[in-house]
Amino acid sequence: MKENKEIVCPLANQQVQFAHLPMQIMDDEISLIEILRILLNQKVIIFAITLAFIGVSVALALILPREYQTDILLLPPSHQDVSALNILGVVSRDRDKVYIDTINNLYSQSMRKYFYTEKNIRTLLGAEQNDDPEIIYNAIFNTKLSIEKSGKGKHPNSYTVTFAGQNKEQIADVLNDFIDGLNTYTVNEYQLEDMKSIENMKSELIKKIELERNFAEKLRSDRISLLKEAFVIAEKLDIIEAQFSYDKKAETANKPGVAVMISEIPLYLLGVKALKAEIESLEARKNDDPFTAGLLEKKKELAQLNQIQLDYSTASTVKVDRIALPARVPVKPQRKLIVILGAICGMFVGVFSAFGRHYISQQKFS
Repeated sequence: MKENKEIVCPLANQQVQFAHLPMQIMDDEISLIEILRILLNQKVIIFAITLAFIGVSVALALILPREYQTDILLLPPSHQDVSALNILGVVSRDRDKVYIDTINNLYSQSMRKYFYTEKNIRTLLGAEQNDDPEIIYNAIFNTKLSIEKSGKGKHPNSYTVTFAGQNKEQIADVLNDFIDGLNTYTVNEYQLEDMKSIENMKSELIKKIELERNFAEKLRSDRISLLKEAFVIAEKLDIIEAQFSYDKKAETANKPGVAVMISEIPLYLLGVKALKAEIESLEARKNDDPFTAGLLEKKKELAQLNQIQLDYSTASTVKVDRIALPARVPVKPQRKLIVILGAICGMFVGVFSAFGRHYISQQKFS
């Protein structure tokens, strides 16, 4: 027997599939019309919710406190600005090093807290006395102060310091005072550093001078001992007068027809008179300073250090290119944005509420 085979026509299947497309499009159109009908029926609730959200956002925009922002532009100091920080022969600073130290202090928490405490910023910005000091420091000052390296074009090493707050005149004054405090803080660091350096140099010189004096006294004592021993020998040999003449320029002693170095001649040949006179002179000496080589220069250097008066009042570690001025418009709150977002949120909530209400009503009806 022959098997019956079913012949399938591909075109027939395509015609069947295409036949369903108009029905799907019609269903989509019916669904869209249904959605529009639901929204139209619930337009009151949608409008009411949107209006309520707009009202809340307007109230919020009006209630939120205004926050203003001001900034100041810093540049490296000039050579003249840092000239007062240099002490000839003691300390030498170039402006680049000074500017780097100043910027490091600008980021330093210790400098910020020094200014915050010194200028009583807590009270100035209206913080409550019973609030936690660390929280207030971060809330009203530290987090409101920002630094950005803004160097471009002619000023590659410039920095912009920004401060924000509710009182536009007050924050401008605080920021200007902060930069003045930054300069004072850095200068004070240099002054303490230089005072310590000068004191160390003076201490070292005093030690060296004392060592030179002790050494000179020891040399004088040894010389007296040698002369006394030579005096005894000269007495025993009955040498009253010197047995040679001096030539100070040549540092020689002359005998008849002979020139020898003074250091090579025995001391007793000086004679009793000369030995006794020198011994008495050395024993009567109260101060060896004039006879100590190099001591005068050290005393002069010490005197110069004692005369140094540190005056950094004219020094400036940073140049202010643009001071902080009161802002004209607040940066917060952005009222238009708040109202627009409120309206958009209200519309979304209103639409979802409309569908929810329609669904509940359909459930009750069924």
